[in-house]
Amino acid sequence: MKFKVYALVGMPGSGKTEATLLLKDLNIPVITMGDRIREEMKKRNIEINSENMRKFMLNLREEEGMDAVARKCLPYIYNISSDIVIIDGIRNQEEIDFFKINLNNFKVIAILAKPEIRYQRLMDRKREDDSFDIKKLKERDYKELSVGIGKVIENADYNIINESTKEHLKNEFKKILFNDG
Repeated sequence: MKFKVYALVGMPGSGKTEATLLLKDLNIPVITMGDRIREEMKKRNIEINSENMRKFMLNLREEEGMDAVARKCLPYIYNISSDIVIIDGIRNQEEIDFFKINLNNFKVIAILAKPEIRYQRLMDRKREDDSFDIKKLKERDYKELSVGIGKVIENADYNIINESTKEHLKNEFKKILFNDG
């Protein structure tokens, strides 16, 4: 395989969704792990909502292993004809390990932002699975950290501080994606 694969990781509100939109504008394909979860839920006739998705993801990983969602993404990655592919939605080290074993050129990019900036973004975007309560936002952070995202962020190959403009974020990605040997 000659293409490069990058996983985007970060806490809720760090800017992963914004990053994927910017990357799509650069014609870089994005594989969203949540889409694989939704596909599995549809196959099993499970209603798709944030609580069911969270429970289903945990059950799937319990039944099929912590890298279950990563394994479901691999065929999609292999079918993309692009020099660069982005994976969005990694949650734990086992998924990282799976991709490192199965992809020759795999790196992790952590998108970072201070909690107060992330919480404000979450309240501003008004997505149905977002809370407007700081206590609930902190609980959500705890849930994310409990599935292993903290270790993944800590061990990332690249870090992007996303506390500025969209243009800054886009430029930081360009530096990494187009200058990475």
